[in-house]
Amino acid sequence: MENRNYYFALSLTGIFSTATCHKLIAAAGSAAALFQAPDSFFRKLKGLRRSSVEAFLKERTRIDPVKAMASCEEQGILWTTLGDPDYPELLREIHAPPLTLFTKGKRLRCGMYPLAVVGTRRCSHYGRRAVEEITGGLPSQVAVVSGMAAGIDGHAHREAMDQGKETIAVLGTGVDIVYPQVNRPLYRDLLRKGTLVSEFPPGTSPQKHHFPQRNRIISGLSRGVLVVESSHRSGSLITASFALEQGRDVFAVPGSIFRGTCRGTNALIKAGAVPVTGGNDILQLWGVKKKETGGKGMTPVSLTEDEKTVINHLSTEEPVSMEDISADLEGYLPMGRLSAALLGLKMKKRLMELDSRRFVLKNEDES
Repeated sequence: MENRNYYFALSLTGIFSTATCHKLIAAAGSAAALFQAPDSFFRKLKGLRRSSVEAFLKERTRIDPVKAMASCEEQGILWTTLGDPDYPELLREIHAPPLTLFTKGKRLRCGMYPLAVVGTRRCSHYGRRAVEEITGGLPSQVAVVSGMAAGIDGHAHREAMDQGKETIAVLGTGVDIVYPQVNRPLYRDLLRKGTLVSEFPPGTSPQKHHFPQRNRIISGLSRGVLVVESSHRSGSLITASFALEQGRDVFAVPGSIFRGTCRGTNALIKAGAVPVTGGNDILQLWGVKKKETGGKGMTPVSLTEDEKTVINHLSTEEPVSMEDISADLEGYLPMGRLSAALLGLKMKKRLMELDSRRFVLKNEDES
């Protein structure tokens, strides 16, 4: 069996941490030597729990790598190991990189400019708009990396797919597990238009300690990490911390001093993160020139008279409900025409619909 297959087999055992596996591989001389090492090899090493060693010796006898690989292929799951030339080079550089990456969906392509976009699960409409504005200002060769969590992560994936960019979702479960369940529609879309990635074998359920491990891969796959909204204690700041350790750029979106979900990003900026108000801030630091492609905002869109009327009762700052708009119009537009006008404006990307049927107007240069 090739050495790469032993990386695969070691990933299936799930007994030792990735960092410990790297130390043991170095001591044994190769992944193959470690997987086949006798008990006497482990007894010579200090710092290993005897229970972990016994569990590993027992688990490896149960593993049939060839059968496991066939099972992955049947499920449409691909994998790449440290022994493969197509293993992502940026990820290979980090401390204790994953021995194996399991992928599903499109083949993993990070490109030259992968950017991690992360943030709070309880994002505001400001955070969602910031994701749209910043990622919309980036060229197609920028791949968006995130964690498929609710909130900013999920919105970043959706925006990337809408904009025709590559997007990579790094999971804290097996690539065949949907978590959180609210993201099942996003998971299905990523299977068609993006790439799902995990260092955990198929079938692995979510565990609390998996997500910090997942975060180091999000930053490890990327040239930089953009934190959009974040509280003082969040997984986004853990990802930013990994980025600093890995020598990646850290970007942050400035936010309100009164909003709890902006305290983390504002603190990052005070600590030296690059403040970002548009995609060009990232491109300038990376020395990338944006190609003029005639994208967002380049083609004027005509509005109906009803749509023009409704726009005058929307704000770019404060969300307004459909009922409030109707009350402001004092019955000038029946609810059916009002609903049609709102739908038309949404289709023309002139407004954004938030939770509870509330709407906020987009600036013309965002649409």
